[in-house]
Amino acid sequence: MTRHPNIVVAGRNLAAVDRYSDCLSRSSRFEVQKSHMTNGTCDPLHSSESSPSLLIVHVDAKVSLELEELSKRSADQRPPVIVIAAEENPELMRLAMRAGCRDFFVEPISESDLLGSTARLLAETTATHSGSSTVTALVNSTGGSGSSFLAVNLAHALQSACGCRTGLVDLDIQFAPLSQYLDVQGKLGVIDAIMHADDLDEVAFRAYLTPHESGVALLGGVRGKELVQVDSTSSMLVESWQHILGLMSSTFDQVVIDVPRHLDALGMATLRRADTVLLVLQQSLLSVREAAYLRQLLRTELGIPAEAIRCVVNRHEKRAAVEIADVKRALRTDDLLLLPNDYAAAAQSVDVGKPLLEHVPRSPLARATRELALAMTGAHVERKGLFSKMFGG
Repeated sequence: MTRHPNIVVAGRNLAAVDRYSDCLSRSSRFEVQKSHMTNGTCDPLHSSESSPSLLIVHVDAKVSLELEELSKRSADQRPPVIVIAAEENPELMRLAMRAGCRDFFVEPISESDLLGSTARLLAETTATHSGSSTVTALVNSTGGSGSSFLAVNLAHALQSACGCRTGLVDLDIQFAPLSQYLDVQGKLGVIDAIMHADDLDEVAFRAYLTPHESGVALLGGVRGKELVQVDSTSSMLVESWQHILGLMSSTFDQVVIDVPRHLDALGMATLRRADTVLLVLQQSLLSVREAAYLRQLLRTELGIPAEAIRCVVNRHEKRAAVEIADVKRALRTDDLLLLPNDYAAAAQSVDVGKPLLEHVPRSPLARATRELALAMTGAHVERKGLFSKMFGG
């Protein structure tokens, strides 16, 4: 007998709980459980013996104790969450993000929208749990720290050195730097895919990817196209982006995403979806301070567990004024990845539009990037001396 996904619909408003439960129950694809919260109960999962496939929470207060309670759970202890708010409230949106919200609606919500979002999140969750891909997001602590360059070369190393089918995503849709590093130019990109998300499956989606000769497939911005003004806070836009992320996950073994430092709703949704976040910084006082602040923000505001955040010291130099011991103290972690300061190799790679392993494979930076990719995939790592140096040993 096929076991259908279990969905819990929770809230203090019994009429709302009944309405959304009945809507989902009309579909034979779901098993629906109601959780009417009364008598001071704050945990939406208090009546569930095991974690459901999906949690839908209705909130009608300006400050939601339900969302605050959910945010106390670690990311691996809470299911995907859909929040339905009785009225629009920025504070509720912030709390929802902290509580692991994957989709956010303001009433009224149509039955088709609720069913569509539910089916999409369940499909994405199934793809994630099946181990179909690993998602790595990179973000700079300060501008120019090197996350874009590292994203390109890490993706290339995962494809060429590790043999993984690798997708690369550039969320800087205006300047599209990753296409320049790879010397490719696509006709369709991120915004095009988002605008047509409802019509895309795994086959149609490939038309929006720009292939590189190495096998890496890029989904990025398209330089030279008329700028499209989009509302990155729109719940519909974020929902469409979640669908695109699901397609990336089901298409590739490894997905590498470069997230701009000015975090919008798309960037935050991406960081929360990632298995690992690489926080890229340099050995400067400003960069380290910003890294410490951003790391705390990722943990407290987005609910990303500490073990999922890896700090990468780019352009590492032994004789820098800010020493690695200082960085470890400031970030309160001994888990640092070190990439050497190899300006000549990086400059040559950028100038010719070729990844490090293709253009200067024997350079220290190319070797360190390769070792990072091998470590991420659990492959055997040679050259133990270099490996231990890269990990701050």
